[in-house]
Amino acid sequence: MKIFRAASPGQVSLGLAVLRIATGAVFIDHGYQKMFKMGIGGVTGFFTQIGVPMPSVMATLITLLEVFGAVALIVGFLTRPIALAFALDMLGAIFLVQL
Repeated sequence: MKIFRAASPGQVSLGLAVLRIATGAVFIDHGYQKMFKMGIGGVTGFFTQIGVPMPSVMATLITLLEVFGAVALIVGFLTRPIALAFALDMLGAIFLVQL
């Protein structure tokens, strides 16, 4: 008895698109908050408090990544490099904020 069947290439493409859009939406929300609500100065202050190295540089880079990288991810532009940058962003968040 066969329960599962292999996904078609169209189904795989649709699934990846949904994943890209959902991930991009989350990062756009966080980037928007950093850019327009906290401001780079507020993000720099927060990064300084939690011990992020080069807080002003990292605040700018992370904010830009989370806004413009998320847009690029949603439209499918440079998805692998952007995904790697987001993975490093989240590793930094795990080790510097959560732990």
